[in-house]
Amino acid sequence: MQSPLRTAARTAVKKRITIKDIAKRLNLSHQAVSAALNPGNSTTKVSPETAALIRETAESMHYRRSVGARIIREHQVRQIGLIGENLSARHAPQLKMTTILGLQHSLAQHKLTLSIMQDNVAGAVPERVPYYIQTLTHDGFVYNSHSPEQDAIYLEYFRKYRVPWVVLDGPPGNHNNVAHDHFSAAKMLTEHLLGLGHRRILYLRYATKQFAAQFRYQGYCAAMKEAGAEPLSMLWTVEYSIERFERDHYPTFPENTIHLLDSMSTYEPTAVLASHDSFAWSANQILQLHGYRIPEDISIAGINDLPNTDFCFPPLTTVRLDYFDLGHQAGEALVRRIAQPTRSLVVPALEPKLIVRQSTAAPRTGQRLAPPRLSALPTG
Repeated sequence: MQSPLRTAARTAVKKRITIKDIAKRLNLSHQAVSAALNPGNSTTKVSPETAALIRETAESMHYRRSVGARIIREHQVRQIGLIGENLSARHAPQLKMTTILGLQHSLAQHKLTLSIMQDNVAGAVPERVPYYIQTLTHDGFVYNSHSPEQDAIYLEYFRKYRVPWVVLDGPPGNHNNVAHDHFSAAKMLTEHLLGLGHRRILYLRYATKQFAAQFRYQGYCAAMKEAGAEPLSMLWTVEYSIERFERDHYPTFPENTIHLLDSMSTYEPTAVLASHDSFAWSANQILQLHGYRIPEDISIAGINDLPNTDFCFPPLTTVRLDYFDLGHQAGEALVRRIAQPTRSLVVPALEPKLIVRQSTAAPRTGQRLAPPRLSALPTG
């Protein structure tokens, strides 16, 4: 026995209005109707009056154009795929809504639509090509950079099936890559802190192979080396799972509290530079809960300039990365590649902008930082 849903679907398909239905109602040839509804794709001539009548009748009959027919005729789907890691995976979701909006804005100007392909990028293997690459479902893809190993697998997919593509936030300078200058972002923020007089700057980083995080840490180390200062860093716990959110009320994981306070005691930093604004928010909360004043006792800065960063207490010094423009430029680059599939593009990296707010100041001199209140440490 067929399910009611399948029966309803088949009934809907049978009742779908076709060009022949419109032609029959108007007593015209289906070629004339097709020419009016698909101008530029037919050699049949139709007068403006007849074309207007056909379009009016099609609208009144709720006619919908057949995408399948257009694909066969034009060899185009007019749809772009954005490939990113499945958001249920246990690591940071890298696709930002502003990037998606920028990409959609670009594609809409070219009458292209966007679909988001959430995939197990981390688990991709060369011999298992995703179905959406093997079949003509998209005219091209924007691939969100994951790691050197996984990026190589996906780029080989695209080359093998001759699909136009661009990489989002991969290594700057690479062909067909649209990215922020993460190295300069961290370097300019470190230089800001050094310029205030800080020499002991603790960098909060997290274990990942993603290019953005690697380049930010390299930028920090480069600035410290140029100033003759020793890089200081600690690993920040990042686990993006629903269970962890509910259990530990992210972003203040207990282990981050312990490790941060240990690092404060070991390194005695006068500033904390976080590789991501969300880490800076957490560090700000942890340190204030344990007796530190921001920025009187210690300065804090982050990277990204996320929404509401200026509403932190105190407002967070950060580096602004324009993710809307990142998405928009990726869309424009992909459109150029679709028009010229054999042409490789080199897109200049998007420049960061330093945003100085109240969370950073010159370090205090001649006075040690107040120790944390041990009574506030987690007990188990």
